[in-house]
Amino acid sequence: MLTNRERSVPRRNGNALPSDAEAARGRLMDAAEACFDKYGIAKTTMDDIAKEAGVSRPTVYRHFSDRDTLILAVVLRRSRQLIERAQKAIRRYATFEEQLV
Repeated sequence: MLTNRERSVPRRNGNALPSDAEAARGRLMDAAEACFDKYGIAKTTMDDIAKEAGVSRPTVYRHFSDRDTLILAVVLRRSRQLIERAQKAIRRYATFEEQLV
């Protein structure tokens, strides 16, 4: 019998990771973020992330040495995205004084 967690994670058939390492890492980080949203960071396992990405757990470990490394990669990617948004918003103002406020 499947648990609720197993039922809620969609299976992807024949969905191998891209051959480009950066693209593969990106897809795994997308899967990790989806799991963090569903289960929370503390309860998300590498197996959850692998299932979400449609790959095996060893495949996840080929791209990220451990769970903390994967979490850090997700945090850094999200931080870069937020910095880019902040920079665009700040650039809308003409003077340094306006940008500072």
